[in-house]
Amino acid sequence: MKEFWMNEKTRSRPLAFVALGLFVLGGVMLVLHAPRVWMSERLEIELKPGQAVDLGRATLGLTSHDRSTAARHLRIEREGDGRWRFLGHSPEHRVDARTDLVPTRYVPRMPLAAGDEILLDGRRIRVIEADDVKGLQLETDGDKAIWDNAGLRSERTPTFAYCRYGDDPLGRLSAWLGGKARELRWRARGIDPAKEISLFSLGGQVQCPDRWALAEVPMETAKVFWRQGVFYLGNLATGTREEIRKAGETQTRRLIDFPLPLEGPEGRVNRLVLGRTYFQVAVGGDRMVLEPVRNLPLTYEQPVPVELPPGVSLRSRSQSWIGANPLAMPGLVRLALLASTMLLSLPLGSFLFYLDKAAGKRASLGSSWLSLLPAWTLLCFAFLGWGALNDNLVWGLSICALAWLVAIIRFLREGLLNGLAGLLWLALLFLAGIGALNMTQLAAGAHNTKWLSDASGHLSILTAMAAAGALAGMLPALAWRNLIGHFVANRGLLTRLIKGLGLATVLGLIGAQFLIGDEKGLGWIQPVEFVKLTLILMLASALTHLRWMRFTDSKDFRENVHKRIVMALLAVAVFGLATAVVMLGVHDNSPLVIVSAITLPYIWLAAVNPLRRRPLVTWLLRGLFVLLPLGLVVYMGHWLWHNPPDYLSAIPQADRFRIWSDPWGHRLSGDQVVQSLLRVREGGWLGVTGWFGVNGPVMALPAVQDDFIAAFLINRFGGYAALGLIAAQLLWCLTLLTVARALMAAKGGFEEYRSRYWLGAVLFGLAWMEAAHWCISWGNVLGLLPVMGQPMTWLSSGKSHMLAVAFPGLLLGMIGAWIARRDLTERR
Repeated sequence: MKEFWMNEKTRSRPLAFVALGLFVLGGVMLVLHAPRVWMSERLEIELKPGQAVDLGRATLGLTSHDRSTAARHLRIEREGDGRWRFLGHSPEHRVDARTDLVPTRYVPRMPLAAGDEILLDGRRIRVIEADDVKGLQLETDGDKAIWDNAGLRSERTPTFAYCRYGDDPLGRLSAWLGGKARELRWRARGIDPAKEISLFSLGGQVQCPDRWALAEVPMETAKVFWRQGVFYLGNLATGTREEIRKAGETQTRRLIDFPLPLEGPEGRVNRLVLGRTYFQVAVGGDRMVLEPVRNLPLTYEQPVPVELPPGVSLRSRSQSWIGANPLAMPGLVRLALLASTMLLSLPLGSFLFYLDKAAGKRASLGSSWLSLLPAWTLLCFAFLGWGALNDNLVWGLSICALAWLVAIIRFLREGLLNGLAGLLWLALLFLAGIGALNMTQLAAGAHNTKWLSDASGHLSILTAMAAAGALAGMLPALAWRNLIGHFVANRGLLTRLIKGLGLATVLGLIGAQFLIGDEKGLGWIQPVEFVKLTLILMLASALTHLRWMRFTDSKDFRENVHKRIVMALLAVAVFGLATAVVMLGVHDNSPLVIVSAITLPYIWLAAVNPLRRRPLVTWLLRGLFVLLPLGLVVYMGHWLWHNPPDYLSAIPQADRFRIWSDPWGHRLSGDQVVQSLLRVREGGWLGVTGWFGVNGPVMALPAVQDDFIAAFLINRFGGYAALGLIAAQLLWCLTLLTVARALMAAKGGFEEYRSRYWLGAVLFGLAWMEAAHWCISWGNVLGLLPVMGQPMTWLSSGKSHMLAVAFPGLLLGMIGAWIARRDLTERR
């Protein structure tokens, strides 16, 4: 078996073309079998002064199973003087409006003022003060809530600072950081006054920094917000009995009776978000037009005419399939950027010509530039020109396949697909192909264009990765080895500057995540993914340094006990800091599993001393620091599965352990797991109803595009496709570990040894990190582990995950395979 992995004659070029051809055929079949779609194009409403109309799921042209909207969602009224206004008709389905002054204004919202009275489930609350400078004071029988620069406090009810995090060291740290973040957001509210800030909720039995406890009122019954110097009441829970009496009024109202005028102090409304769909608002005379402009609802059968209210008309259009929108022309700015980046190929081609000459190859400047141009063009297009093809999945699939074909041809020309490199590229082709087809089918069979951006973004990243791999293959392995050695040795001001900027960027992203981020990250960036990559680079550097000191039998290292203790403590500190950062950043247990999966294998390697003659000491260290912790984890998991934590447990994410133990007994909180198991069982071995076409109920699974994407794969393509994916994942991990082993076992001088060993150590960590991600994802889908929020690498739509996890594995894995192949050739 070892001879097969390390044999230079192991060639994968025919299989590479076969794999690419299979996925091109799959893409053609997907397009041919994609169903015809009908979508709402324009909703016209004609109202006279004093008239009103209720809009809901059917009226808006949405499908009957779209639960993001209600049967009665929005009410549009014209007052007697002809002014238009909007009212949210469903408490559990709010309306998101945008005006020319406020980017996001939710409906309904009630502005709070001194003298207002609110009755929530029989509990009367009076507004004593509502001032941007002095703060907010609410009073009820026997208690008073005060919000000011010190946060939320109550006169009689003691505040339990750690109620949402648990009274353990990590929970206390999370509570302290969360409190500081809330305080900073409140004090800095003047920076962006148009942004709504959530202050605290009403209800529940336990007083928290962001909850005012009210006896006999359910938790999260309502919430208090702030925007532009005004406090608001909103987010009323379903089934709440409320009565509101404004100061100076005698008539009581409900929360949904507070309207948003078309034109008012907060600006003119120009956009509404109803469910997932964005509607552009235009008004002229007695007519209002709502035009869907983003996340359009779709049907796959000719829409059945519904009885529309008087004065309302709905226009629909059809097209051959969801990804067949006409090619949009990019803007002039995007074209200018694309042209300017294309000019950079000239100096890069000259540099490549210089390297070829230095290596003794026969080359010309023109041939060097022409060999660079295809891959460089595709790389530039993936990042700058993709907006032109965002909704055209035919072009997206075609350009993605072209990029991988260009990479294959480039590698074959240079003989770079022999041995380990060929096996690694074959695994990459299967992973990329399955991911491309899976994400494209997710969009092609959906009931909303929302998933088009997920599919096109995934295809753009796959295109960029293939193009970057082709560009990396233009540099000889010796140049890569020297470059890595220069980076590891920390030579030169530029190297130190790049390392410093990289570390500062990661720390800055983490700080921003704590201040303004949420569980989804910062926009499309998830900073914790880059923390994991940084941890791998740091541990690889530490392992390389430790290995070299042991290998050279450093007298300073042997005699300085304090130095060894400091190194051990530093490793523990780095592990603890990385774990705390990622856990606090995503409020999930998965970072502990992933950081452990990264760190423990490094400890396993660190226990080996090349000069130690007694293997018993090595195995004692491995047993103490690796096997014992793993055994404790397995035992604790077994114990928690049989004895799930109760509702007062301080264990982080205790509810997920309860769901894991008995998902069918927690149908409400464990609905995501139950739905996943049902969709997997429904898929069987061959898929639900063929591999392509309409997706069906699986699209109602929460996080179907990332954390639970494997459930979609099994539901649509069947269990055999899942087994093929697992085989590709195993091939990738085993080949990457084999490349790492070959690099770390290579001999040579100090500089060569250090660069190769460091690269092998990095690949070693990347392989274990991706294996951990895949195990967590399969555990989510199949209910084998407590639910943890991690996308499946190569298969899901996580952009930062692909850039920080998949892309380093592709690039460094191929470079490592080329260097290992060169070293093997030199030794022969």
